[in-house]
Amino acid sequence: MPRLKKHNRSIAAKKSMEERLAAVVASAPLVSTTCFPPPTRGPSCRGTGRRHRVSTWPVSPLTGRSHKMIIPAESPDKKFVLFVGDSHLRAIVDGHVKISHKQLSFGLMSTPGADAKDLRTEMLFVLDFPPRRNVDQDLQELFRQEFHRVAARKGVRYYSIAEFFPLSQRDLWSWDGVHLSDGSGMRTLVTLLCDKSSLELAMAVAQEELRSMLPAVPAPAPRLAPRLVVVGEARSPRPLHNPLDWKVVEPRRT
Repeated sequence: MPRLKKHNRSIAAKKSMEERLAAVVASAPLVSTTCFPPPTRGPSCRGTGRRHRVSTWPVSPLTGRSHKMIIPAESPDKKFVLFVGDSHLRAIVDGHVKISHKQLSFGLMSTPGADAKDLRTEMLFVLDFPPRRNVDQDLQELFRQEFHRVAARKGVRYYSIAEFFPLSQRDLWSWDGVHLSDGSGMRTLVTLLCDKSSLELAMAVAQEELRSMLPAVPAPAPRLAPRLVVVGEARSPRPLHNPLDWKVVEPRRT
């Protein structure tokens, strides 16, 4: 019975979240090319940081989108981490922003404009998306909650990074208010990527060490089901009846 109550509460919470998200999206004008409301115009939504000029990348035959992947030279003394993302990783992939770590080696795969189904791979953790200056903050918060819930359902750790990008620091974004600047914005993102990767790998190593310290539990011996044998009382065979023998029948006594 308690399990049924938890299930009902989970369904009610999910339905409430869907209604809130639908209300926010319905209140904003829809655009045929995106699920976000149209960008808000005005200087307050623009960033003051600088962003590099976008270069042309080859088109992937699988997704039909621009795609680029960078795999560094093999380093036996370093752990390898692959970052998968959209246009926010373009500055790192093109080398405008450097990423390095003493114990980690990073590969990068960027597909600008891709959604979740185009970025499928084995996930170690999910890093929250940087805030956008030209999209309603309540709508972005609803998307973050949805990402967090999906990550929890799939057993993937989720890290929120919105607090590291305060909207008051306009130099963290480029002029479009969407992409981070090649300066302080991308440096903050690179630092977060390195820190969370190191944390995840350290936790994985600690779990392996803890697992190796636990005593090996022998497999239980198979238990044979007892065999029940029922032996009844042996009956002596009845004597054969001779039909020619006389049988004395006495009258019934009253």
